[in-house]
Amino acid sequence: MTGKTVVVLGGSIGGLGVAHRLLKYTLPSEPNLKVILVSTNSHFYWNVAAVRAIIPNILQDEELLQPIAPGFAQYNTPQLASMGVVVRKGVRAVSTEATADGRTEVALSNGETLVTDLYLPTVGMVPNSECVPGELLDDKKLVKTDECMRVPGADNVWAVGDVVGKPNAGYLMTEAQASCVAKNIACVLSGKKQEPRGAVMDILIFATGRCRGVGRYHWMPLPSLAVWVAKSRTLGVERTPKFVDGSMW
Repeated sequence: MTGKTVVVLGGSIGGLGVAHRLLKYTLPSEPNLKVILVSTNSHFYWNVAAVRAIIPNILQDEELLQPIAPGFAQYNTPQLASMGVVVRKGVRAVSTEATADGRTEVALSNGETLVTDLYLPTVGMVPNSECVPGELLDDKKLVKTDECMRVPGADNVWAVGDVVGKPNAGYLMTEAQASCVAKNIACVLSGKKQEPRGAVMDILIFATGRCRGVGRYHWMPLPSLAVWVAKSRTLGVERTPKFVDGSMW
């Protein structure tokens, strides 16, 4: 791969996880790397805590919402200003098309066109796969990926998060996928073999109020106290700024 431009589509857990990992750990060894994060929203939304957002005076706005752009300012030092991160806010991908030289052309809703070496659709929740060519989707309109999170049939394209067809969606799964993609992009840039995504803990937990919860680890039920410590107590709102500024990783 000769170029070093990466377009990450989606500014939520998966997209931020890939972008920050590339800039923190890959950019120092690949000084010509350019990362473009495309997000419809100007703020990161911690949707895990959305269930309590409708209750007055329980959560502050900044516990659920954090502006994306300031979190990437740390990378725009004078030495990296011309090769660091670029954030496109308030736009969405309309379509993608492969170019003759093996790159990907991404058309944005503001009329702008980006040509990139790596294209990473990381939109989540209700999967927004309309911009992805039909041959790359399964029968549920989800993106097909292999064990390395690559999209079969498209060179230098990976996908993470709820838009991926397997194995399932969820916070822990998206975190593992984002880590895998960031590492494999670094492998491609350095000419190394890509590695498959590692195993993810099979755990499912639900908050059933501020003081209790239910869940399971594999087949074993989890005590309410454990779920409260892990999730119900705060719903993870302390992580909101960490995702935006990259300190989560």
